[in-house]
Amino acid sequence: MPKTHSFKLVLLGEVIKFPLLGRRDDREIRDMGYCWPRTAAAVVVYDITQGPEATFEKAKQWVTTLHRQADPGIVIILVGNKLDLVVADPSLRRTSKEEAEQWAKEQGLLFLEASAKDGTNVDEIFMQIARKLPLSTQQSRDPAAAKGKGVKLANNGPASASACQC
Repeated sequence: MPKTHSFKLVLLGEVIKFPLLGRRDDREIRDMGYCWPRTAAAVVVYDITQGPEATFEKAKQWVTTLHRQADPGIVIILVGNKLDLVVADPSLRRTSKEEAEQWAKEQGLLFLEASAKDGTNVDEIFMQIARKLPLSTQQSRDPAAAKGKGVKLANNGPASASACQC
């Protein structure tokens, strides 16, 4: 069983809890197919230090599957991981940011590069998702009631300064 985490966002005065499941292989993800229609958002990750024929092509396949089987309103963010390695040594990049960003744009996805190891842009992944999630009916009817409350991210998952816990 994968580890679970949660992030809590305070969006327009309402606490939104993101339950996260750490999924790493194709079989585990295929086995989740039954819950795709109820999925509000998906984070699809590829490795920027591997060539596009490796993890980026697999990420494309998962996005296609999500578009086909998930709710039409699902928010998908494509994330290039291992940014820390490329910042330290740019020659390690094998999948171009421009190619991935362009493909994400064509597919209507959010896009970001991040590092699960050092945490770079991890919070931003969830902030981008939160900005795209639809408001509840009550909030959408009365936006003045939420004026000035904004979005606040609080990580309530396992604490670790050096590594991803998924």
